[in-house]
Amino acid sequence: MRMETYGRIGMEMVAALKSNRMNFIENFEVFGFTCFRATINEIEEVLKDKFDANVKYEMKKKSFLFDLYLKRPPKGGAHLIKAYFFVPGSNSSMVVMVTNYNDEWQTLANYIANELKLDAFSFHMTSDLNISDARNSFTHWANGNKARVVYAMKDPKWIFYEEGDPLWLENIEFYKRKIIKDRLNHNILISYCEKLNLNITEKSFWKNNDAILLEKIS
Repeated sequence: MRMETYGRIGMEMVAALKSNRMNFIENFEVFGFTCFRATINEIEEVLKDKFDANVKYEMKKKSFLFDLYLKRPPKGGAHLIKAYFFVPGSNSSMVVMVTNYNDEWQTLANYIANELKLDAFSFHMTSDLNISDARNSFTHWANGNKARVVYAMKDPKWIFYEEGDPLWLENIEFYKRKIIKDRLNHNILISYCEKLNLNITEKSFWKNNDAILLEKIS
């Protein structure tokens, strides 16, 4: 695929990936993704079963290119949804889902986890805590069931919430901090990702030439 076909968003992300700056996540004020402990073939079969008969959706194979948004996903749900699914370059045991929805398309993530009865993790990271809807959160599914939710969110004051038993990767001492927004921030979430061998700040993690793109076309 030629560079000219990428569009403005894609070209800026290609430039970011080719630059010397390793932390790809720093390009965004809001960023989120979900990862499934599954194979890409398993994910593809679930998507086909759910969307093949729906003429409003199209699914195709292509190289992964972050052309979903510039600084953050659009607010609301008026735009046509898009989602990439790919095996990250630095972790072949996971499939990553990245969407242009501000909630990481949680209904689809929950559906996939439930259908395959697998473990999954969803992360939502906000680096700019001054925005009105700032939120840092993660969700864990165990054997297809939602088992753990933790977030720090501005609504409009900062609130902290957790549900379920803490996971081995968490540092619960963070959650005792006096300043609520510091109990779970994007740096803490990045450290949790690293414990899962999800090296999301490395360029190699986001490189894949055989991704699935699912998008609503009407």
